[in-house]
Amino acid sequence: MKRPAWPNVEQFPAHGLRDRTPGWVPQVWTTRLPAGRHWDAIRVHRPDALQALQLLGYGIGPVIANPYAQVHFFLLDQLHEPWEATRTARLLRHGTVIAVPQWHVRNGRDVHWAVPPGRGATDPDDLHEALARRQPQPRRPLASPAAKRRPKP
Repeated sequence: MKRPAWPNVEQFPAHGLRDRTPGWVPQVWTTRLPAGRHWDAIRVHRPDALQALQLLGYGIGPVIANPYAQVHFFLLDQLHEPWEATRTARLLRHGTVIAVPQWHVRNGRDVHWAVPPGRGATDPDDLHEALARRQPQPRRPLASPAAKRRPKP
């Protein structure tokens, strides 16, 4: 039996989110979309993004996780005020291309939705405050001192 060229996206449960998914979210393949057309994107370093997600909760706007680059992209409605960059977060220029996963991809080692679209919108001021209140990351322990070397004969 020959496999279909396109996966059947109806087989993935949407839990009611598919009806609320915006039209720009790809239905089948991961697509590269430019920032500034449908949303503005804030690029945040992964540890700070995870802390911001804990502070804001998961009832916020869409967030894309990119494990390879160790960043998260918070997708905000079009900003009308300038965004003040932080140490680990910055507003992407209009036209910067972001990989946007299919509507059903929620986890994995590739680009996926940390918070899927259709749940709400992220307030830029709340996001900025959550990023400013970040807790310092614990430092990794130093390596144990190297074993004493034997003197050369």
